[in-house]
Amino acid sequence: QCARQQGLELGHRMDQQVGHLRVSGAVTASSPARGNFPVNHESARSVRFRFPRADGPPNPAPVTDAPALRPVRGTFSDRLHRLPMRVWFEDTDLSGVVYHANYLRYMERARSDMLAVAGIDQRAAWEAGDGVYVVADLTLRYLKPARLDDELVVMSALKGFTAATATIKQRVVRGEDVLTDGEVLAAFVGPGSGRPRRQPRTWTAIFEQLLGGEPSWT
Repeated sequence: QCARQQGLELGHRMDQQVGHLRVSGAVTASSPARGNFPVNHESARSVRFRFPRADGPPNPAPVTDAPALRPVRGTFSDRLHRLPMRVWFEDTDLSGVVYHANYLRYMERARSDMLAVAGIDQRAAWEAGDGVYVVADLTLRYLKPARLDDELVVMSALKGFTAATATIKQRVVRGEDVLTDGEVLAAFVGPGSGRPRRQPRTWTAIFEQLLGGEPSWT
């Protein structure tokens, strides 16, 4: 009973502390995701901790009725896909700027998100034995460095496609500054063989809709 009372008092003190925190603003396609705290005292009080009985589990998990957070998705505008990102400490090198190979990671994430938002399910295609994309060619120019906590946007647009390939042009920008400018040729290959094969017809139909002139890179 004493341990339970102490636990309830601890939970109440946490409610009071968290209740004073205030967070404003919302995650949008142009703003990298941030974590958040409960925005008011009432929502803070929805967080409760279960304290176990003597014969219960040793590490109880918090119970909450707050809505689940979801990862941010990019958006299309004028056939141009934009995905916001933030530079974390792990992205930087000894000099404090983003390590050059990490721009490839940013662009890979943006390409994956671009295809998913457009309606292309790469995982389902792989699990069905249809095939998978591999990078066949890549060009990249480094123009300006990014630094810790910079807010970036990776911009991607389909430049062209064939029966077995898709060419995607990409840029990493910070505000009006272009940091990197690149182009990727992705080839669709069969599982096991690694040989090029035709992309699913539903995918090429989507690609037809994504073409139609050079988008505005702003």
